[in-house]
Amino acid sequence: MKNSAVRSIILVVIFGTTMAAFAGPRAERARYEVKRQEKKEAFAAQARRWAHYFSEEGALGAIGWKEYVVNPAAKGPVSLVVVLGGRESIDDEQRSSQPPPALDPLITYAKTGNKGKVVILVPQLPENDGQRAGRRPMRQGPAAPNGGDKLPELVRVRVEQHGVPPARVFATGVSMGGHEVYRLLVREPKLFARAVIVSAVGDAEKAGDVQSELRVYHGADDEVIALGRAKAMVDAVNAKNPGRASLVTLKGKRHRDAAEAAYTKSDCWKWLLR
Repeated sequence: MKNSAVRSIILVVIFGTTMAAFAGPRAERARYEVKRQEKKEAFAAQARRWAHYFSEEGALGAIGWKEYVVNPAAKGPVSLVVVLGGRESIDDEQRSSQPPPALDPLITYAKTGNKGKVVILVPQLPENDGQRAGRRPMRQGPAAPNGGDKLPELVRVRVEQHGVPPARVFATGVSMGGHEVYRLLVREPKLFARAVIVSAVGDAEKAGDVQSELRVYHGADDEVIALGRAKAMVDAVNAKNPGRASLVTLKGKRHRDAAEAAYTKSDCWKWLLR
């Protein structure tokens, strides 16, 4: 009788342990789905707010693009800001692309803290371009190799379309998009007057070629790109052009949450659009 009771207790313990092992992943999956749905609803709400500012879309080679215009009737010089997102802004077979994290706070600032007309250009870079080597192709099929090389041409076309003076052409990029902005600052030194880069680094050996004013935001606890690398990049830019670049350290922020902290700071946009 005692042996039977012991066996029953053992079976109960084993069953409970097994169920707990299965319950953990299920609970984690449920939490993930809740967060995913919350993000989806948040993006939908943002899209409704942006609808009023959406003006045009198109494609240049492998690059698709959308454009938003804030304060279209404002007088004075026009500003154009190129906005590049990170990995989440790329469409693939697993998920739809998300808007760049800079878009919503930039529109908000442009309509409340800036009196001039602001054109926001959001390119959709091809999946297999440069920084994206080895990733899955976009849903509409693989893009042409090196399609991102068309980005300077796209910027110039839109600058001419809106009559934007060279001193009012800006850029911002986060993570993968930040890498792309660094690449453009080296390849096309006169394309942007100022740029904001979040959670990204570039080729330090070519940093001396950067002629644009540069402000870098980086999480102190970034586990993907160490803060020291961002500091080294800023130092490399300033070595040849003292004072050209500055670094803002985001305390307690990691790679994924640095963008929100950087872009929701009004000083980011005040500096860029001044």
